[in-house]
Amino acid sequence: MQELDATWRRVRSVWWLIVWRAAVGGGLLGALVGFVMGFIEAAFDVSPQMITLTSAIAGAIVNLIWSLFVIRMALRKKYGEFRLAIVPHAV
Repeated sequence: MQELDATWRRVRSVWWLIVWRAAVGGGLLGALVGFVMGFIEAAFDVSPQMITLTSAIAGAIVNLIWSLFVIRMALRKKYGEFRLAIVPHAV
């Protein structure tokens, strides 16, 4: 397997995929979590302090899971002239 140099163009391609997918997906998922938490607060008369704490925890968990999906997408994507691969070290 031929190893390519990590040029700034290649690095930028990977970086852009991670940034835009994390931003768009994170924004959409954050809005969804915020809507659900707001609905729960209104429907069950939950205290604002409790909903703030649970929203922060839920947001952190969703963000962690989404970031793992974004990294997996970056590893699976075929970029213009290259793809990322996880290979074992030569012994």
